Amino acid sequence: MTEVEALINLLQDDDPHIAIIAMEKLLDNPAFIDKHMSELQESADPCLRSRVHQMESIIARKRKLQDFFERVKSNRLNLWNDLIFLNKVIDRELSSQTLDKCLEELENKIPQQRMNTLEFATFMREQNFTVPSEDTLDPGLFLVYEVIASALGNPLLLCIITRHIAERSGTTLTLVLHKGRHCLIDECRTFIDPLNGWAVSSLKEETKVYPCSNRDILLTVISQLYLSALVEGQLRIISQLSQMMAALSDSSVESFPFPVGRA
Repeated sequence: MTEVEALINLLQDDDPHIAIIAMEKLLDNPAFIDKHMSELQESADPCLRSRVHQMESIIARKRKLQDFFERVKSNRLNLWNDLIFLNKVIDRELSSQTLDKCLEELENKIPQQRMNTLEFATFMREQNFTVPSEDTLDPGLFLVYEVIASALGNPLLLCIITRHIAERSGTTLTLVLHKGRHCLIDECRTFIDPLNGWAVSSLKEETKVYPCSNRDILLTVISQLYLSALVEGQLRIISQLSQMMAALSDSSVESFPFPVGRA
């Protein structure tokens, strides 16, 4: 019996810890992935099929993470899609179908006629999107699906969702930092402040705001999720988010503090 055959047998072990060790070793074996994965998908053993599907999900996430790194290097970030991917990094149980349905339900509520900046703010207020006064480190406040499902979110995420809705309607809104909080501004300097009950005002010419790039926004969201994972001791999430932050900040994971790097 070869090592690969022995490990495949261990995939069927009743002890999940033994099965996980076998999965990890097999995932490090390119020959197994190329020659055996597809045939094991059709196994008569439901336990073996389930664990092979788990392995396929792990491979798919690794490939998506690698694709993210490549897009960061070539400056091809797509903020909305990257945030959806980030949601799946944090919540591995979140299916694409559930997420798509949630987004579709929100988009179906958007009026068909073209809206102005005030109407976008009014729409978000009428949908009860608000900033909670507590639990500022709750990861759900920084994840697209959770924010849309609960209507509770950090101002940054509320701005992102509003901007996405506006883009779908052909309107450009810029996400900016103003007095330490995230807001939106249009081409006429009309200003939306989610933290202040979706107040809309005209920004004076001398008022300074900082336009946020997609890289800025992703780093901010990921760093908040990283802090939440540290508090909860979620090592898997800490590891993946640290890799993403390192790529975005053009640094190395080794420069991160314990428990990730050596610093």
